[in-house]
Amino acid sequence: MRQLLRLGAIPPTVCTVNLAGEPLTMDLVRQLYALPGVRRVANLYGPTETTTYSTYANVAVDEPGVVPIGAPILGTRVYVLDASLSPSAVGEWGEIYIAGAGVGRGILHDAAGTARRFVPDPFCPTPGARMYRTGDAGRVRAGGQIAFAGRIDDQVKVRGVRIELQEVEAVLRQHPRVHDAAVITRDANGVAELAAYVVASSKDELPSDIEALAQEQVEHWRSVYDASHAEGGAQPSRFDTRGWTSSFTGEPYDLPSMRAWVDGIVSRLRGLAPRRVLEIGCGTGLVLFGLIDLCESYDATDFSRPVLDRVRGALTPPESGKVRLLHREAADLSGLQDQYDLVVVNSVVQYLPNADRASALLDAAADRVAPGGHLFVGDVRNLALLPMFHAAVQLAQAPPERPLAELAARASRAMRAEVELALDPRFFELWCGRKPGFGP
Repeated sequence: MRQLLRLGAIPPTVCTVNLAGEPLTMDLVRQLYALPGVRRVANLYGPTETTTYSTYANVAVDEPGVVPIGAPILGTRVYVLDASLSPSAVGEWGEIYIAGAGVGRGILHDAAGTARRFVPDPFCPTPGARMYRTGDAGRVRAGGQIAFAGRIDDQVKVRGVRIELQEVEAVLRQHPRVHDAAVITRDANGVAELAAYVVASSKDELPSDIEALAQEQVEHWRSVYDASHAEGGAQPSRFDTRGWTSSFTGEPYDLPSMRAWVDGIVSRLRGLAPRRVLEIGCGTGLVLFGLIDLCESYDATDFSRPVLDRVRGALTPPESGKVRLLHREAADLSGLQDQYDLVVVNSVVQYLPNADRASALLDAAADRVAPGGHLFVGDVRNLALLPMFHAAVQLAQAPPERPLAELAARASRAMRAEVELALDPRFFELWCGRKPGFGP
């Protein structure tokens, strides 16, 4: 739905929008109500085992707190029960159970799974009546509507597919080189994905394995950027902020904020009056287009060919004569000039797999700086501030009634699932200590 909104692909004749499959946020509700024809937004809930939809809620544009999943549809009963299968008090969290005409007969060829999930309904007088144990946490609000709060087990949903994390872990443990494994979900540029952490059977195997995993991470980021910039659409832009999204909202940053951030960096670099520039990881050219008029030559590298193609398409003919766009990984500086007035490494470090790769990249970059020149390293995530960052994100996204303990747990899980590299400021102190002539 968010993609349809971004593309402006919702017909103006649409007056009702029914949403299901993922938790509905008020941010999306407000965007839908902002469409001229939309008069009603409904939140639908229910697993496949109960014939897809079991509850619904008409959501107001000013709905307070978490969007409810609503009340049961006709022919359906929904209970929120505690561990002893007693109804949870109003406002108390419990597990959601679904009963009624929509409940399936069981799980095909899985008698044990059927017995665990399809249990006798103690609230129905009909002999043999069953209810489905969803594994979802919920609570009944004062008005009778039900609020959803995620899973109480290890089942997750990735791109609409339900996955049991324990089953994935069990398969990983079958590998002869894996002693133990843990699988989690994490966010990668707004897309949910699985991440596995393993304990190797032998420590002797770790060095080569770690290097291979590090290269896999680089390839992952390359595929993300290739995919996002290979799509057709708008003509190449000299201020392309595609992919820059807020961790707090999941929405793209507004252009004035991005412009202010880029202008701050460019202004600082223009003050150095560079003539020969090397930019490692130029991306869509946000810095390049702000400096090119000062330069005699500008070499720019990036590991994404579609990104470089879009930069090339936005260059003027005079600029093309002094800009070299080179498709390569950040650490590959072969075939470049020996010395530059300015070497820029901006918004790159977080996509490196580990601190060793970051140190090696800075070493290579420093070797290309001419006497009296400058090495600029920008937009590096601060490891010391990472706990506070994730706490702030969870606080911004949480409904007012979410307990502090749950906020802290969510922030801790998010930090453990972090996919981008963060460095402690002492990393740069130590690096400058062994690189005379470089410092803040």
